[in-house]
Amino acid sequence: MTRIAVCFCLVGLVGLASCTAPASGDTTVVGSVEYGGQTYPVEALGPDQTIWRVRAEGGPVTCLNPTLKDCYWSLRNHLNAQTVPDVITP
Repeated sequence: MTRIAVCFCLVGLVGLASCTAPASGDTTVVGSVEYGGQTYPVEALGPDQTIWRVRAEGGPVTCLNPTLKDCYWSLRNHLNAQTVPDVITP
C-alpha cells in the first residue's frame, strides 16, 4: 500500500512540474545586463512575463525579481559561484 501512495505522489509532482514549467517559445527579450565586459540578454518568460532570466554560458540564470538590477546580481552571483573551487570534501 505504501508503494502505491509513493507512486501517486511522484506522478503528481511530475505532472505539477510539467504544468508550471514555462514553454520555451514564450520568451521575450526585455533588456540586457553587462558583467565582466560581456553583455547578457535578459528574457521574460510565460504569458504574464513575471519570470525573468539571463542567458549565461552555463545555461539560464533565473532572476530574483523581474528587474534588470536583480538580474545583474543574480548573474554576478552565479558567475562568481562558478569560479569558486570546491574545497569541501565529503
